[in-house]
Amino acid sequence: MAVAVPLSFAAKCDQTISRTGFGLYNYFALGMSCACAFSQSTALSSLPFAIPLTICDDYALAPPYTVQGVDFSLYLGMAFGGSVLSSISDIVGRKSLIPITLIIIFGSTLACGFAHHFQTIFVCVFILGCGLQANANTVKIHLAEILPNKRRGTLLTFQDLFWSVGYVAGTLVAWLLTPAIVDHQKDAIRWATWRMIFGLSGMCSIIVSCASALLFPSPRYSILGRQFSEAADTLTRIYAINNSKHWETFSIGLDDLRGCIDEFDLHKHPEPISYSNRIAVSLRKIAIIISELFHQRFLKVTLLLIASKFVVIFDLLTVNVWLTQTVTNNSTDCTFVMTSLHGDNYGCKDAPDSHYGNLFALSVNVFIGQLILMALVERVGRRVVLVCGCATCGILSYIPTFIHNTYTARFVTSSSFLVGYSITDSALNIIIIESYPTAFRGTAYGCVQFFARFVGGILKMFLILPCEYSFILMGSLMLAGAVICYFLPEYRGKPMEE
Repeated sequence: MAVAVPLSFAAKCDQTISRTGFGLYNYFALGMSCACAFSQSTALSSLPFAIPLTICDDYALAPPYTVQGVDFSLYLGMAFGGSVLSSISDIVGRKSLIPITLIIIFGSTLACGFAHHFQTIFVCVFILGCGLQANANTVKIHLAEILPNKRRGTLLTFQDLFWSVGYVAGTLVAWLLTPAIVDHQKDAIRWATWRMIFGLSGMCSIIVSCASALLFPSPRYSILGRQFSEAADTLTRIYAINNSKHWETFSIGLDDLRGCIDEFDLHKHPEPISYSNRIAVSLRKIAIIISELFHQRFLKVTLLLIASKFVVIFDLLTVNVWLTQTVTNNSTDCTFVMTSLHGDNYGCKDAPDSHYGNLFALSVNVFIGQLILMALVERVGRRVVLVCGCATCGILSYIPTFIHNTYTARFVTSSSFLVGYSITDSALNIIIIESYPTAFRGTAYGCVQFFARFVGGILKMFLILPCEYSFILMGSLMLAGAVICYFLPEYRGKPMEE
């Protein structure tokens, strides 16, 4: 007589959620995630254009290292604010944090548009970094928790495609506005100012934040919080929408949900009554979660992912601006500051069309890289694509030392590098989400990216290298990353960790 083998937490949870099928609601949730990614990139793409124009308007009042200070403020917000808010998503849920972070993005860009002091801009950019990182983390986690195993990697990458679309669209709009803003800088009354760029960049966020109220709560998070009735109701509604059937045709018992997700003793304390007790219990839960991250079960993967995140220490926009510098004029020093597109002009003169043309042409390669990842991530796996992406970038990084006088070769090399870099960035984010259970998926995501963002902000502030040496630095990081990423776990076709 065969003995039934008990299912693991991950398999039981995945089996329960997969009963809802895949259909209209999953596409709606994917569409909302794509809209959030589009909002993130349009807000971020305003900085390389608006900040130099801001400095030019008040050049005499601009403090030293203003350009570097803006980038440092952004990365500091991504590191600290992103980590804190991502941890809060493990306490209050994913759904409630999505509109809040979108409103933070909208409010910070709007406040930048009305700022009259550079100190105010630094604060607003810090808050913008908090909102961008927290929204990116929370939206990806919420989407991943309702996707089936065989489509999870492809659809998470599809969301990144819309980040690229928003980035290209935001870059194009800012490019078209910049010449008119420069031409009217001396006018007492003018309609075209850098404030318009900030205002337009945050408009999508407030619209999407309203639409995100239509999302259902994450069923995995409801099960984690012992809200079994709410989880069953959510799964029933998803089934009815996906299959165009009446909800009564779907039956799920509360016993099917119990023991589905490991709680890691997060709910052993009684429910708090007062606000002070609620804060204390929340802080205690976060402390338990962080201790679990560095406990024996997750210690290895946590350290590997923290080290791997240094491979993509700079965001895609920063890498795009850096590559634009190397393509446009390889003989000068290069920085990793995303607001350095105008060079020493600080927006007081319109940058040559070659600067904008190269930036726009290179940005398309981010989209190409994500298309390649979509085609391969469920066929060959995350780890193989990740190692190949790192190795490709590492090898390409040493080519510019031999071809620094050839524009075409520099452009092709930079384009190929950006393709590999976007593949690496997207694939690594998928592995981070899959490697941790629902109980602390948000905290883990924030903790893993914290160290890379913090160090990246410091490098942006102080690192200035000849362009060919900057390639050697990035190449060394990528080759080391190829070795590290080989030891990461593989979840292709498997349930996420629970």
